[in-house]
Amino acid sequence: MISLGTTFWILVAFFGLIGALRGWTKEVIATSGLILSLFALNQFGTLLFGMLGSGGDAAAEAVSPERRQFYILAAIHLAFAFFSYQGPVVAGRRIGERLRVRDNFQNILLGFIVGSMNGYLIIGSLWSFLEYRLIAATEWKRLDPGIPYPFDVATIIRPALDTDLYELLGNMPVPILAPWLPYLVVIVFLFVIVVLI
Repeated sequence: MISLGTTFWILVAFFGLIGALRGWTKEVIATSGLILSLFALNQFGTLLFGMLGSGGDAAAEAVSPERRQFYILAAIHLAFAFFSYQGPVVAGRRIGERLRVRDNFQNILLGFIVGSMNGYLIIGSLWSFLEYRLIAATEWKRLDPGIPYPFDVATIIRPALDTDLYELLGNMPVPILAPWLPYLVVIVFLFVIVVLI
């Protein structure tokens, strides 16, 4: 079985490679969508859980509330990620030409850095959704030590308390960015509007 930490870093590097190939301008637009996703989930996640609750449905009752919360958060975040990455493609030639950068070392390096950050925002958020529970708007609570993730232990194992991976979970997007998300949304969108458009 592969470690969650190894999988996390491989996927962050993979997103860095994607960023180097796409260019930093397209990656910054994807970053803005990912920050918006985290902001929306942080502010309105509990409202979504209320609307998408079980409602007495027998099939919904079969899934634990923790697992259902993970599925809802992950599906919304991945939908935002998909459309954030597809935005420049859908926008067409008019905007696409302005987002095209020259293939020099600086642009490739910036694309790798911003792409890696996007990988951290996507994969790190998914891992955060396993480790933290959204209690109320802007209030996340970390699982107590010894409580497993809401999946079969043969599928996914929570890192032990005394490992470096457990320390890494304190540096994921949800615990670090949650208090700053309203400000980050404004900063990122101002950057996109002023610099890129």
